[in-house]
Amino acid sequence: MKKFMKALAIVACAAILVAGSVAATFAYLTTKTNTIANTFTAGDISITLTETTGDQYKMVPGTPISKDPTVTVEVGSEKCYLFVKIEKLNNFDTYMTYTIAENWEAVDGADGVYYQIVDASQAEKVIPVLLNNEVQAKADCTKAQYNALTGNLPSLAVTAYAVQFAGIDTVALAWTHAQTAEVPAS
Repeated sequence: MKKFMKALAIVACAAILVAGSVAATFAYLTTKTNTIANTFTAGDISITLTETTGDQYKMVPGTPISKDPTVTVEVGSEKCYLFVKIEKLNNFDTYMTYTIAENWEAVDGADGVYYQIVDASQAEKVIPVLLNNEVQAKADCTKAQYNALTGNLPSLAVTAYAVQFAGIDTVALAWTHAQTAEVPAS
């Protein structure tokens, strides 16, 4: 029996050796992809409001006055709702008129607020606010009316706002968000 056990042990060892060598010759098909690393940067909208005609003007009845407030949407800005708010101060309507430039639409329920949608671009977009870059002195004003003006001279204030287009479904909601914007530190 000892011989039988010894022979059985040798056969078992031989079987293990054969099985191990056969298993070692099997190759599995394998593959692996390259790693893709994603980096996320912040989107941005940058605008400026400029005017080259100054801030003091003389009214002469019936004449146009050069006034060129211009909004620039800077390079790299995201698609956005662009707004301008035009405030008529100190009886402006008694003495002056203006017409908004092309492509601006009035915001419902917001007096003096206009908007347009500006696509993202790799070039800056320069957008005039007033048609022909001017306001008009009304023709029916008299010298006596002008002479009566002391301290409270007619004035027109323009402010520009921008808010991202993505994720905002309505102009009204965009205007609500735009009004919370802070003026960047200079």
